[in-house]
Amino acid sequence: MKTKTTFYCLLTMLLLIVCSSARGQYVFDTDKDKVLPPGENYYTRGMSASWRNDWEYAIQMWTKAADMGHIESMLRLGYTYHEGIGVNKDCSMQLYWYERAAQNGSVEACRYIAEMYERGECIEKNLPLAIKWYEEAIDLGDTEYSPHHIEFLYDSNPGLKSMMAEKSRHNNDNTLEEQSESSAKPLQPTYCSSCSGGGKCTSCGGTGKYYANGRYHNCGVCGGSGVCSVCHGTGSQPELQTTPQIQQANWCVSCSGGRKCSSCGGKGSYYMSGKYHPCQICHGSGICQVCHGTGIQ
Repeated sequence: MKTKTTFYCLLTMLLLIVCSSARGQYVFDTDKDKVLPPGENYYTRGMSASWRNDWEYAIQMWTKAADMGHIESMLRLGYTYHEGIGVNKDCSMQLYWYERAAQNGSVEACRYIAEMYERGECIEKNLPLAIKWYEEAIDLGDTEYSPHHIEFLYDSNPGLKSMMAEKSRHNNDNTLEEQSESSAKPLQPTYCSSCSGGGKCTSCGGTGKYYANGRYHNCGVCGGSGVCSVCHGTGSQPELQTTPQIQQANWCVSCSGGRKCSSCGGKGSYYMSGKYHPCQICHGSGICQVCHGTGIQ
């Protein structure tokens, strides 16, 4: 009797653990020091949901994992839209997720896309594009399937190889022509990265002032002039900003080069309990207290 009671207790505990983990409340990992890839937990929850035929939750989890760069989740999403599992069949979404996986280095995704173009599945048949995607798979390390399949397509489609060679030559001619045209064009002016060519201070909008605590104050960025302090009103990107010294400069970790107080956003005050109060970080100046308004670390 005691053994049977113990058995039922253990069975009940196991069922509670399974039920609580059904929506991904617990993720078990026997290796405590193992670092899981980004999105792996969401992917695992999605797989568990798919085994229960809870496709809505599975797709939700896989989408979260895919947005974190999880390749297998992107492939799963492409497959669900291909088969119409839990969603309506959607060729554009199928191709979208496979292309995202391919952009993240998935050989399988490149082959899936190549096969779609080869067979004309959901999209218009296009053998040159199929070969392009097989070549992408080869570039990512596929040394068996894709090379043999490209050879098969050339053997079974006479004239395809000469078509590809002609297309490649035409693309090279266009590239040389575009390079020649671009070299002949005059250089376009580079507008100021701060004011986008307007010449006005982006902090105060060119007014030189801001309103706080019942009165106007001079802008802490332009000093009240209303002129962009980066280009000094010219609207053009200063040459000094493209020099190696400026490119190598370390921007302030607090304001990221913006020179404003990160607490109040450069306003110098904050509104609370029906009135304005001076910012406790910059003491009302609106200037970053880490770099003291220089923007440099």
